[in-house]
Amino acid sequence: MVKNKPNRPLSRLINHFNKDAPPSDTQHLTISPICDEWIKSIPVPDEKASDEAQKQYLNSKYWVVATKAEAYLGTGKTAEAGATYQEAYSFAPASWMIKSAMEQRRKLELLLADSPLKYVRVGE
Repeated sequence: MVKNKPNRPLSRLINHFNKDAPPSDTQHLTISPICDEWIKSIPVPDEKASDEAQKQYLNSKYWVVATKAEAYLGTGKTAEAGATYQEAYSFAPASWMIKSAMEQRRKLELLLADSPLKYVRVGE
């Protein structure tokens, strides 16, 4: 397993749900429910779990919650995005993770501020 990378099971879950879907700009709308499903279905390690297992769980959960925040931001739900980013930051296992998510958020906000999609007209 590669250290400090987003959770591979989440990637597999997203691919599973999207495997028959054609590529589209609306697939990101499925990310938030997938993140919720991951959080519900992956058990929290109990106190008997090793430190490494607990760390791995928190690392994975952090990236899942940060991804959910990005999905909210990308769909214009800025209040939900802000609250979800704060949730992720509140339990981040390492400060570099927060810095990374903040940098990605800044880039996404810049992209969304002048999105090329605003020039696309549906039905024409």
